[in-house]
Amino acid sequence: MYSLLLEKLDEEKRVVIVALDEIDKIVQKNGDDILYQLLKINDDLSKARVSLIGISNDLKFTEYLDPRVRSRLADEKMVFPPYNADELYDILSERSRLAFENGIANDSVLHLISALAAQEHGDARRALDLLRVSAELAERAGDEHLTEEHVQRAKNKIELDTVIEAVKSLPTQSKLILLGILLNEEIGNAKLTTGEVYTTYRDL
Repeated sequence: MYSLLLEKLDEEKRVVIVALDEIDKIVQKNGDDILYQLLKINDDLSKARVSLIGISNDLKFTEYLDPRVRSRLADEKMVFPPYNADELYDILSERSRLAFENGIANDSVLHLISALAAQEHGDARRALDLLRVSAELAERAGDEHLTEEHVQRAKNKIELDTVIEAVKSLPTQSKLILLGILLNEEIGNAKLTTGEVYTTYRDL
């Protein structure tokens, strides 16, 4: 596969720019061998060149890479500030214009979503998720317009889903510890010591 890629690139005689979004997650999932291969690919090309752009929210991402990978990085970092509420509003306005009929998502709703997302690190993906889930809730309820209530319910749903996914990803032992805490709270023992938690965990 690698040799076929090299052959195709040299055949095209082009400069290819490869952009990897959430590059830190790619490396966490697959290891940094794939990154190393991409960084050394120019050594094996004669008529083409490849430039790599990595996008990550983790500013310390490169510190965890294998030294052989770090040594090949030009490592020119560009830090982009979070979106502010006005910028998020512009993004949402354009997306809602493309996705909805006129009037379904009014300015007050878009401003609310923009403000909520700006408070949470100015994440455009978060803003778009809020808009999408708000629209889904309105559709299920048979409502013709998005309201601030839809947005608040969407916010709560997204936060709950995030917690559920986090708990699902925990190892079994951690889940048992959480279960032990919940069982103690159910019998009115809200002020727990680590010893009491361990005793319940051991009995499970």
